[in-house]
Formats: sequence, C-alpha cells, structure tokens
Amino acid sequence: MSIKALQRTAAAMLVFRDITAHSAAAAAELFRSAVLEGRMSTTKPDFSDPASVVKAFILQMHCWEAIAGSLKASARARYCSEDSSTMHPEEVRLSELVRQIPPFIVEIFLTKRDRAYTPSGSYSFPPSYDPGTETVTRVIPKTKSQVIVETDRKTNYMGGLREYVVKKQGDVWLIDSLSVTIGTKKMKIPLV
Repeated sequence: MSIKALQRTAAAMLVFRDITAHSAAAAAELFRSAVLEGRMSTTKPDFSDPASVVKAFILQMHCWEAIAGSLKASARARYCSEDSSTMHPEEVRLSELVRQIPPFIVEIFLTKRDRAYTPSGSYSFPPSYDPGTETVTRVIPKTKSQVIVETDRKTNYMGGLREYVVKKQGDVWLIDSLSVTIGTKKMKIPLV
C-alpha cells in the first residue's frame, strides 16, 4: 500500500472512530458530513468535472472498503473464538453501521434513478477500488450531458479498461453506470 493510500485510510479511520461512538443515525450523519466537508479524502471533488467525480468516487469506495474490511477483521479477532459460528453483538452492531455507508456514496456520486440493484453493503478486502491502481486515461464526450470516463485498472483481478458513463444532472456530473472489459467481452457491473 502506498504512503498516500495509507494517509487516506488513516484519515478515514479517524472519522470512523468518531462515528462508531454514536447511534446508527448519528453515525450516518457524521459520515455524510465528513464526506461532504472533505475530511474523508485528501482532495475535494469538483462536480463540474466528470473525471474528478470518477476519481473521487474511486477514493471514497476505497476508503469505505478499507475501513469496513479492517474493522470486520479486528472485531472478529477481538470478540470471536476460533470455533465461533455466530457473530458477537458488537460485530452485528458494526456490520449494521458499515452497511449504512454505501447509500450515502450512492447519493453523493451516482445519478438519481431507479437501479436494478440496491447497495448491499458488500465489499472487498483488500479494497477492489484503489486510486493507486485505477487511473483516468481519457474523457470521451458523447453529448452535452453525457461523457465516458475511461480508466485503466492495473490489477490481476478485474483489471483493465473500465468505462464510467457520467451524466450531467442539473449543474453537476454524476456517475450513471460502469462497464468493464474482460477479454473481448464488455459488461455492466454494479457500482456499489
């Protein structure tokens, strides 16, 4: 993990430390304000620039996956014995809290529309989203209100070309969908 990635994760963990000391509703509001105030990232997203929106989304997903995975592993180590097949009440509480975060990411970064899926709270650990391995390579204008932001993801799993469809809604650019190319096949995948 790079120094920048560690710094981003450390900043996110400080915010999460504050969040876990509160009720679920208060914690969700703390997370929302932390994201909106820019305390969860090293740069503030520019919603007038489609590439900036995609970069910020990748960073936010990275922070969420890193915190969720790390806290789950720590809670499991702290509260459960090797032979335990049930979750400790603190693990359940933590899981419920972590699952509240994706809807905020959706609200901030994705277009407002009905989706075929709802954020489930599933994540990868180590994080699948990583600003250190996924970089914007170009922005392709389609219409006045739609662009494709191409990224190149340099990983063994699900690596390669990605296309984020970004649409202008009102005064801001928001992500509408994501397609990946695996071999010669292009397919849409869930964003969160």
